[in-house]
Amino acid sequence: MRFCHLCRLSQERVPFYKGDYMKKIFIFVFALFLLCACTKQTEETAGKSPISVQTQTEPFRKAWELEDTPHVIVPGAEKTEKIETRDKNHFGEYVSYGNDFYFRQYKKRDYNETALGGNYTYVSDRKRDMMCYTENGKLKALFSDNGVGSFYIYEDRFFAMTKTTPDGEIYSVDMKGENRHALAEGCILAADDKRGFLICQNEDLGLFSVNLNSVNWVITPLTLKGSFLAIEDGLVYYQESPEGDEARRGKVLLKRISTDGIGDTVLVQTKPNLYEDASTQGNAMIRRFYLTPYNIYFSYGSIAGTAAMYQGGGVMRVPKDGIGAQKLTDGLVGEDFFVKESGFADYLYFYEALDTVYSCKNLTTGEVTVTDIPSMPVDRMVVKDGMVHWLNADTGMVETIFSAADLQALALTDHLDVDETTEEEYLYALKNTVFSEQFVFTELYRHAPAPEEDIGWRTAYRLVSRAVLVKDRTTGEIKVLDVF
Repeated sequence: MRFCHLCRLSQERVPFYKGDYMKKIFIFVFALFLLCACTKQTEETAGKSPISVQTQTEPFRKAWELEDTPHVIVPGAEKTEKIETRDKNHFGEYVSYGNDFYFRQYKKRDYNETALGGNYTYVSDRKRDMMCYTENGKLKALFSDNGVGSFYIYEDRFFAMTKTTPDGEIYSVDMKGENRHALAEGCILAADDKRGFLICQNEDLGLFSVNLNSVNWVITPLTLKGSFLAIEDGLVYYQESPEGDEARRGKVLLKRISTDGIGDTVLVQTKPNLYEDASTQGNAMIRRFYLTPYNIYFSYGSIAGTAAMYQGGGVMRVPKDGIGAQKLTDGLVGEDFFVKESGFADYLYFYEALDTVYSCKNLTTGEVTVTDIPSMPVDRMVVKDGMVHWLNADTGMVETIFSAADLQALALTDHLDVDETTEEEYLYALKNTVFSEQFVFTELYRHAPAPEEDIGWRTAYRLVSRAVLVKDRTTGEIKVLDVF
């Protein structure tokens, strides 16, 4: 049996002096009282884990937040159907390389404490651990450095950045975090897995590429004015928004250039006919961009108003050779859409502002029908009907990522993505979700309102904690890989 320090003192021999007889009696009685108290406490807490005791003293903490990680939350929970997804570039905050996954371990001090809408930014110039989650479910730290945000792994080297803004540094280290080389000033926006290129940005060059297959990693300037959209097969897609009345009415330019800086081309220039009154609009921008084997699809429109909300817009289809661009929608529709190309007929799924489900348009016949697919954003976590869903843009299927049972096990049933303050004044949100064939990774943020930082109607929040969750899509098992 373990005793407290004072209880242990009661067992030590005390020298006896006649003049101290009453004092010794008092000490003996007092020590005996403490011994009984400790024994009672041990009996009361017998069979209870330290977690249950801590949870009583910290009622706002979830039990799993106090466990060692990685920690299994729902062993053998409901599995989710594995939905086939297109091969995507292995660049982001959770990167699959070989049979393992890699991510950075952040502490609370690595984030700015408050942010509007809970969009917390990173604090630069701090050491952080690069973690590896192995195929057999083990978690280990590889090295520490001052990198932040998304990274890329190519031929057993990490390519990372010190800031997510153009004033940072782009650098590379090996799989042990050694042999560091600085590539350029700036930040990384994307990577081309097949050809070994990075697409980056800084204040002097604008958009530029880095050839990872060349000696000393050659840098090629691409454009000073463009805003990056996507990279595929050695081609970089970007947009330019002209100034003036035409831009506010809906004119935007989709352009393309090779990663070698050759063949800068305007693929399409949209017509300035989205809005009648341009005085209340901002410049039109491409909002969602989607590539298929033969075509390019994008939604475009204005962000305006004090709420900085999408004002509705159009959806365009552009063949990859740039010939025969076509506006596919009439009136103003939402920015989220997805496409199914079957080879015989192509279908566009979209919704208008007040629609509760997607509409389906046959792009051959022009026929529009109503579907039963909820009008939720694509490729983003959505809380609906007490569950967390994902509308896969590659398949048009809604996948349940966290079931009601999962959320109950995570103790999030009443507190996830709500607009009002809960009784404990904590809110939860899921961000940075990444899929592989077997796993789905996501970050669970807990924050509290910070009214002193509010700007008008825009609500500020204070970061309380963050957890990294991974769910095995074949078994339904959920693990907490990291938490602060």
